[in-house]
Amino acid sequence: MGSDLLQRRSRLFNVFGLILLPLVILFLSSCAPAAEKPWQADDLRALDPLDAPDPALDLLAVYTRSLGLQDQIRLDFLDLPETAAEDVYIALDTQPGGARTVYLGNVQPEPVPAEELTSTDLAYDLLIVVPAQGEPSVIDVTQSGRSSRFRPRVVRDPQLDTLTVTLGRFDLPAKYSLQVFVTAPGAHTPADQTSTIASDAAPPQRASLLMAFSQAFVATTPAQTLRRWDGAHTGPYGERHGLLPLVDAAAANHVPLVLLDLKAPASLSALGLTGGIDQIKEMVRNRLLTLPDVIYGEPTEKSLSHSVSAAQAFGLSTGKFVYGAGDPGAGYDLQFFPDPQAASPLSMMNWNGQKFLGIPSPAEEQTTPDGPTLGMRRTLITAAFEGDFVVLGGDLPDSTWGDSNAGPAGLRYIAAHPWIQPLDADALLALPSRSVQADPRLVQERPLESIAIHNSQGQTTGLDSVALQKKILSRLESAPENPLTDSAWEMYFLLTKPAEDPRLAELNAQYLGDINILLTAADWGDAPAAQSTCSVDLNFDLLPDCVLADGKFFAVFESDGGRLSYLFSHDGNGVHQIVAPGWQFTTGLSDRTLWQTELGPAADPSQIPGALTDADAPWRTYAPLLNSDGSATFTSSDGRVKTFHLTEDGILLDPKGTPSTLKSGLALDPWHRFTPNWGRDYKASAEAGSLSWQLSNGPSVQVDVPQGTLHAFNDALQFIGRPEDPNQEFPPGHYLPSPLALLEFPAAEGPQVLLRVK
Repeated sequence: MGSDLLQRRSRLFNVFGLILLPLVILFLSSCAPAAEKPWQADDLRALDPLDAPDPALDLLAVYTRSLGLQDQIRLDFLDLPETAAEDVYIALDTQPGGARTVYLGNVQPEPVPAEELTSTDLAYDLLIVVPAQGEPSVIDVTQSGRSSRFRPRVVRDPQLDTLTVTLGRFDLPAKYSLQVFVTAPGAHTPADQTSTIASDAAPPQRASLLMAFSQAFVATTPAQTLRRWDGAHTGPYGERHGLLPLVDAAAANHVPLVLLDLKAPASLSALGLTGGIDQIKEMVRNRLLTLPDVIYGEPTEKSLSHSVSAAQAFGLSTGKFVYGAGDPGAGYDLQFFPDPQAASPLSMMNWNGQKFLGIPSPAEEQTTPDGPTLGMRRTLITAAFEGDFVVLGGDLPDSTWGDSNAGPAGLRYIAAHPWIQPLDADALLALPSRSVQADPRLVQERPLESIAIHNSQGQTTGLDSVALQKKILSRLESAPENPLTDSAWEMYFLLTKPAEDPRLAELNAQYLGDINILLTAADWGDAPAAQSTCSVDLNFDLLPDCVLADGKFFAVFESDGGRLSYLFSHDGNGVHQIVAPGWQFTTGLSDRTLWQTELGPAADPSQIPGALTDADAPWRTYAPLLNSDGSATFTSSDGRVKTFHLTEDGILLDPKGTPSTLKSGLALDPWHRFTPNWGRDYKASAEAGSLSWQLSNGPSVQVDVPQGTLHAFNDALQFIGRPEDPNQEFPPGHYLPSPLALLEFPAAEGPQVLLRVK
């Protein structure tokens, strides 16, 4: 019987233990340090305006909360220095009755001079004293002296400009009122004070903040891609800087961002090289990133269509937002547009039922390694009282938000101050808007600047940039739908985009005529046909071009350089591009002091003008001649001769005269760069007697030469997804425009199959 009793007791204790254990765990967790739980917007009780003479004494916000066995009061200041420079007094009304005046001083004289007493808005019974020097204490008015029962614990955080007072959970009632006074150390007159605040007061209106960045990822070479992703010794402070530090800090602090123009095709293409697209997509899913569709060129509908198509190819769906100055038509809830005249704080605009937000172009510093600047903090607290919202960010390459120290410090400050409300997509759309009577985007219209167009020989062509744009645009709008037309549009957007640097605008204008070559090839790609001529001028430069074409190849040769400027092929299923000049993808990479825009497309000496160009003089003048067998011969004044033939396999070159080193820029189906992980699909190989460049499931080129070099844009691809190492030596291809490969080889006399296309 005793054994049965013992067994029953044992089972009872086991059951009791199973019930008690969770309660013990819950109790212990409630006693965990309060600092482990972030403060929330629901803890915010009051905001205080900018009204103190010293930032260290200027109180911004008051919070209260009960957490486990603790009651806490937190104060936010405009700027707390490392060494305390403020005395803080918190008057508490926890029971009926109390005093209506307070002596602000750590040691109270007897009697207190009347002029040193400060009136309170509430009848208080407890006074928490937090001096700049010395231990905090609590004065109990009912006992007329310091209380030994209350033991406040004070945590002062100069990095976040906060001061937190912690009391025992049973020191204060469930509801109480408080008033805060701040003085300079030893002073008896408040430099700042609040009105009466209830511990259960509803949170006040917060400061709405939109973090919006333009030029989010503008990169046209692998070197630029690495630098703009996670660059070393770059940015405004010369520290690590880029898109990755920004999005990493935003994710860590749960602060939503708007990357206004990341969906531009070229930006997505560069992002595809970094391997960062999955991180971007995850942040979109977590509502930490808003990516508007992008109007990145004119005409609006065409660039917007390209943006949407590229985004979909990278797994990013279209949304409710669009960015750009043009009219996207219906289908969007909100349009962001660049507005240099705008300044924070802002308000949402509504015109004809459509919401608009003009994005300013801030030039001032916004965040530092110590957090947001004083100016930004003042702007934010002012916006909380005025009801408008603040836009921070700007052009990312010039912004300190991309700095690996300043960006995280600023975003940590925002996340740690619940009186600031970072806006995600839904919160942004929920903001009220004010009606305007005219289209707010009209301030963005710019008249087209007329720029004289030259050829490589320094002659004026008789065309200016306005007339040439109109001529090309007319052809673009009637061109067939195929990849070459899409490439022509991308080149048009590249060369006609507004440029802050007038020299760059002049440079871009000199390449406009080449868009017509792409469009001529697009017509051929839609209906391949034979053609042999040396009496056309496809790029309007007043210099004769030769076209050799059949049902498989379309080749364009230029007399300035005796070069193969473009080569296209057709495999029966579709058209492919093989050769391209560098300006189809980017311009202005070199030192601007070297540009000579009066030399037309030869203005930038660093550009790659196509294939089979003379390395020593890429713009040497040749006289073209169409031969009876359909080949084209180019002869220079110094006796150099290049004869080009179309073969079943590609291009046959027969050089004569002084041996020359030749350079060739290859671009295999460049539209492939608008697909995920595209950089890894290009492969280079070098074997005895040949060099080859191949696109997986696409065209390939084999160059038959006894010796030579091949440098490709993806030679250093393995480094791009990592932080930039300033001590890393990169191969020459790292600095080529994406997606080019550059071949260089000596050409001796005699027929050579140089470009064999498969």
